[in-house]
Amino acid sequence: YQTDPRWRAYAAAMIVRMSDTLGSLLRLMDARADGDGMIVLRALVEEILVFCWVAIDPDSHLSLWIDNALYQRHKLHNDALAFGIELYEPDEVERLSTAKALGALPDLAHAVDTYWGPRLQGFRTRAFDGSQDDMLTFRGLYMSVYRSASRETHAQPEALDDYADFAAERIRIARPERGPRAHFLAVGISLFAQTLIVCHDALGWP
Repeated sequence: YQTDPRWRAYAAAMIVRMSDTLGSLLRLMDARADGDGMIVLRALVEEILVFCWVAIDPDSHLSLWIDNALYQRHKLHNDALAFGIELYEPDEVERLSTAKALGALPDLAHAVDTYWGPRLQGFRTRAFDGSQDDMLTFRGLYMSVYRSASRETHAQPEALDDYADFAAERIRIARPERGPRAHFLAVGISLFAQTLIVCHDALGWP
């Protein structure tokens, strides 16, 4: 990628990264580790959303995405100061202080649906009758996958529901049997396939 635009190199690296994440997800499915699988699926959804959003307008969105990384780096620096650690030199801190955060993921998901929905097969914008939002849009999947997986990702009490019935008179702790969520995790495969469709349309490969 010596002479290619910067976006092509980032895109290639992102696709490889997503394939690795998907591989981890499939191994967790085989291991019947549904809770951990939800955490990895959530990470995959975010990776896919960012890629599909940047691919809409790489000249603009790539810079915004990179600027968000600088913004997060500045937050890390400020947090470390409380522990007497200065991660960056003053001139670098000044540069980081001008960085801006990226828009919220639901907004990115809506942009992905709005742009790619009318252009590519496999993408949706609204329900077929137009009456409501479609759960199979990226905005719908953000709600059903990303938010749902927050329970496991952020160690919420509901993440323990598969291990015990805390409303029972006698609480028994046990590892969960393989349930329907194991099949739900397979949505990561179709989402990655959609990402490859976007990659082909935007970059001509694979």
